[in-house]
Amino acid sequence: MEAGWLKALFSGWQHSWALVLVLHVASTMFMVGLIWLVQIVHYPLFAQVGKDTFLAYHQRHTRWITSIVAPLMLLELATGLLLWLRAPSHPFWIINTLGLAVLWGTTAF
Repeated sequence: MEAGWLKALFSGWQHSWALVLVLHVASTMFMVGLIWLVQIVHYPLFAQVGKDTFLAYHQRHTRWITSIVAPLMLLELATGLLLWLRAPSHPFWIINTLGLAVLWGTTAF
C-alpha cells in the first residue's frame, strides 16, 4: 500500500515538472516573438513620432509594454529557476539559467 502511495506521488510530480517545462518553453517562445515584433515593427515607428510628443509617447509605450512583458518575464524566470533547481548540474539547465541571467541583465541596463 505504501509503495502505491509513493508511486502516485512521484507520478504526480512528473506531470508537474512537465507542466513547468511547457510553461517555460511557451513563455520563452512568446518572449522571442514579442521581442522580434518590437525590434522590427515597433521601435522603427518611434522615428514617426514628433519630437514634441516623443517623451509622452515613450512613457506610455514603456508603461503599456511593461504590463505585457513583466508577467511573461517573471513566468519565464520562475519556471527556469524551478527547472534548474530540479537538476542544477545538468548542462542544459545551467546554460538556460545563465542565458536568463544575461537577458535579465541586459534588459535592466
